[in-house]
Amino acid sequence: MIQFFGVTLGGVIADNHITDGNVNHSQHTRDPVARKYGGSMRAVGECYHGPAPLFGLEYLGNHFVRSDGIFLQDNHGPADYQCGGPHGFLGPWIRWAAVRRNSFSGVSLAAKAHADPPACGAVTLSGASSDIVAEHDVFECDGGAVSGGYEGDIAACERCTFRP
Repeated sequence: MIQFFGVTLGGVIADNHITDGNVNHSQHTRDPVARKYGGSMRAVGECYHGPAPLFGLEYLGNHFVRSDGIFLQDNHGPADYQCGGPHGFLGPWIRWAAVRRNSFSGVSLAAKAHADPPACGAVTLSGASSDIVAEHDVFECDGGAVSGGYEGDIAACERCTFRP
């Protein structure tokens, strides 16, 4: 797994080829979206011993074959004393991200083992992020699997665009 975890400003993951990239979907027991889609590439923004935002991320031109896709996890709220208490910043922790020109094909072994039916690689958003552009990505899926694409809390994303 390739991951940004908090306090990343302007991070870029580009031009990688991942074949058979599997993420243990069962580890995400509290988040049904994560349990279904996983993510060979992840970004986690949250209040974790202080503010841990992810601003200005880019996922460009990556190729996933029989692999889990890209998972953006915004763990907004509740108020934590380490991030200013009840009147502090609650998120969004992921802002100003671009996900472009990536390709996804096939189903990972982890998805086959932990979901029925399994899901193909996807770009998945969990939580209420803002200002994300995901475009020009290609999704191909095996028969009998849940089609990939843009999944999760897409509707909750403010000022976001998701288009193939």
